Amino acid sequence: MKYTVNIPEEFWRSAKRLKQKYTHDEFVEIIEDIRESIVILAESGTLPPEYNDHLLRRSPYVNYNEYHVYDDDVLIIYYRHDKKLYLRFVEVIDHETLSKKSE
Repeated sequence: MKYTVNIPEEFWRSAKRLKQKYTHDEFVEIIEDIRESIVILAESGTLPPEYNDHLLRRSPYVNYNEYHVYDDDVLIIYYRHDKKLYLRFVEVIDHETLSKKSE
């Protein structure tokens, strides 16, 4: 059961905002973690528990999923459609920025 994955350019652009918060080496590691997590999710449909993958219930991403990579403050927002085995990655964000968007 392999999922089709859609990763728009905007998703990777959103990750670049993290460059202000992390060193170059940390940022490289974050991108590597994101890529690895996408492969795991696409191949199995689930992530190990340490990613804390869960459904969001607050704006602006109601009914989208979120999981954590790196230091538990790098959040990956994505949409999943299990019947169609489809994943669309939406944004890379941190808790502070997400809470501001939810206000």
